[in-house]
Amino acid sequence: DVTGVQTCALPIWTHNRWEVSAEADYRRSSAGKPNDEWGGYVQAVAPLTEKLYAVVRYETLHLAQQPNTTELRVAGLNYKLSPSLILKIEWASSRNNRIGAPDGLLSSISVLL
Repeated sequence: DVTGVQTCALPIWTHNRWEVSAEADYRRSSAGKPNDEWGGYVQAVAPLTEKLYAVVRYETLHLAQQPNTTELRVAGLNYKLSPSLILKIEWASSRNNRIGAPDGLLSSISVLL
């Protein structure tokens, strides 16, 4: 049996296009505490220009039966090509990375539907 609590990404604070958001999850296993899993993130966004934003994020994830918690740190820039199309470039680093998240310079395009 598994029970848990999951939140959705919620803006904690917004003001003049600045934003702080967070999410947390906890999954409890009837097999005992070593089988519980939890994680979450906190993220800050700062406007640099009308279309360019700085983003920093800290994520943590503790997997069942693992001795250490995975920690991810990301800093980057988001450029809004349009309201629904965002170009991203990020620098990511991790500690105790048990999920295979990439480290180093990353880029992507997000399409918001």
